[in-house]
Amino acid sequence: MPTKKKPELRKLPKIPAELLEQFADGMMTEDDEALISTVRERLANPQRVKVSLDHL
Repeated sequence: MPTKKKPELRKLPKIPAELLEQFADGMMTEDDEALISTVRERLANPQRVKVSLDHL
């Protein structure tokens, strides 16, 4: 019985974010969706943050 070779991950094409979201849509929880929404909002409207070296 011949064995199938598994494709190496390095050789697989990259998946666009939209396709990945469609694939993961059924697996995402409400918390995941809320987090993604928050990230999109923050990316769309970045705000400056003041940080001193003492706080790091």
